[in-house]
Amino acid sequence: MPHEFLTAQEVNERFPAWNLPDEFEANFDPQGGVMKVGNVFAAFRQELEAAGGRIIENSQVVGWSATDSAVEVRTADGTVFTGKYLIITAGAWAGKLLAELDVPLTVVRKPVIWYDVEDAALY
Repeated sequence: MPHEFLTAQEVNERFPAWNLPDEFEANFDPQGGVMKVGNVFAAFRQELEAAGGRIIENSQVVGWSATDSAVEVRTADGTVFTGKYLIITAGAWAGKLLAELDVPLTVVRKPVIWYDVEDAALY
């Protein structure tokens, strides 16, 4: 994965919102970022519901199929949903799940790492 090791001075110059002490170092991932997933999901749900969509939770999907005019999703309890579009959010499993569609997918590992610090007030 592309990355840069930065001194505290380099971090402070490049990212003015930060003010790292001189003895700090950083590992910068240019493809990385922070997303407050709860906020993102709440906004997504609000927009989806405003457009007439709905989220069905805790329903195991066992299969799906598509025609030129519709998509059908079958669940473990026998429910069948039909719609115009299907959004698949399978993460790292998407490549295997969608292999027959020959969709070019690149899965990138993005580890989440937390460090124990002595003085949380620095952050």
